[in-house]
Amino acid sequence: MTRRVLVIGGGGTLGVRIRSALEITGEFDVVTGTRRPDGNSSEVQLDAQDRSSISATLDADDYSAVIVAVPQTDPLVQQACASRDLPCIDVAPTDELRRTEQDTLRNATSPLVTMCGFHPGLSGLMATDTTSGLDELHELHVGLLQSTNASVGATGVKDMLSMLTLPVRTPQGLRPGFAQKRPMSFGPRRVNLRRMHHDEASALKEKFATAEVAYYTAWSSTPFTLMIAALNRSGILRRVVQSRLRLTPRHNPAKPEIAHLRVEATGTVDGTQTTRHRSVEVLSDYKATACVVAVLTRLVLDRPARFSGIVTPMDIVSLDEVKYLLDSAVIRFS
Repeated sequence: MTRRVLVIGGGGTLGVRIRSALEITGEFDVVTGTRRPDGNSSEVQLDAQDRSSISATLDADDYSAVIVAVPQTDPLVQQACASRDLPCIDVAPTDELRRTEQDTLRNATSPLVTMCGFHPGLSGLMATDTTSGLDELHELHVGLLQSTNASVGATGVKDMLSMLTLPVRTPQGLRPGFAQKRPMSFGPRRVNLRRMHHDEASALKEKFATAEVAYYTAWSSTPFTLMIAALNRSGILRRVVQSRLRLTPRHNPAKPEIAHLRVEATGTVDGTQTTRHRSVEVLSDYKATACVVAVLTRLVLDRPARFSGIVTPMDIVSLDEVKYLLDSAVIRFS
């Protein structure tokens, strides 16, 4: 029996991939929520910024879950899902939902999962898995090596660049973002990543209060990374992010868009200091995010009584549970 899932923003760059990842499983009947449907029977008109539009769409059909693949100013979709006891999965990279003080969301009986995808999402699961077995955690470092040939939408670009412009909290106090370097190995390649602000780090810090938790990133092209760092130092990057410019990178479909993620954890076991690491290579950032969302949707719906309220992937499932269902052709662990 297939389950009906509404993907809000299913016509966007990421949404299309999420829809495809769900359909490939053969377990879901996928409906796309979009502001401008083109008459396709699998599309419905929906404006994620309009409460009445959301309510009308959810009341018009019997959905098993809702996936949010568009930005929201307010968590209107989650409010509508909470009032209808509907699971909701959001790919937003920020923890605004976790910080909400709305009781209707915090006490929801259905799961409202946020920060779902490759980074954040899979990165948090890898981080918690890497630290398991340590008696005490001292440092946790999460590094993302992005592809300059990535096929990403304007929203994804703005989200990433915005994070780079924010200061990072270190044991020595606030420091400029995307400045502090850390070398990490990705296969045979050693790359200097730069420290960045990331909301998933805050969620991990809540789990590991005594440890230093740091996120880093760079691009596959060193000159491109240096250019972004220079734009950030000059303040130009912040102005670009705050402008109305729609930034969409040039993508060549004939060339690869491989991305890498590495987690390094340093702590003690029986009084002896040890360092552990996990690495993953993905065919593309968005394809990996879509695969993770599809797997999380399956897990949430298969175990409805296990999850409730505002949660992140690392709050509700383990890396092994997700790995078992992931497409190894898209996501390869090492």
